[in-house]
Amino acid sequence: MSSDLPHLGRLLRRHREQADLSLSDVSSALEAAGIDRSRQTVQNWESGRARPPVDALSELSRILSVSAVDRIALYQAAGQLVIVAPTEAA
Repeated sequence: MSSDLPHLGRLLRRHREQADLSLSDVSSALEAAGIDRSRQTVQNWESGRARPPVDALSELSRILSVSAVDRIALYQAAGQLVIVAPTEAA
């Protein structure tokens, strides 16, 4: 599965700005979660110059309060396989 780093970067930046967090805020939150990433690394993700590893992408989704639907879009843009389990009919 291919990735779309520029699209992923735009999504990450949009969610960070909606959460009213700075790049440093996100970097610090990742570090607090045990994922050591610098402000520059987060900026590289947002600019499409690099792809966040799966553990960082998962934690970013939590930090930025990304909805389940938007989380799927993030993983797809990152080129990660997304499996959606069927739900039972009501």
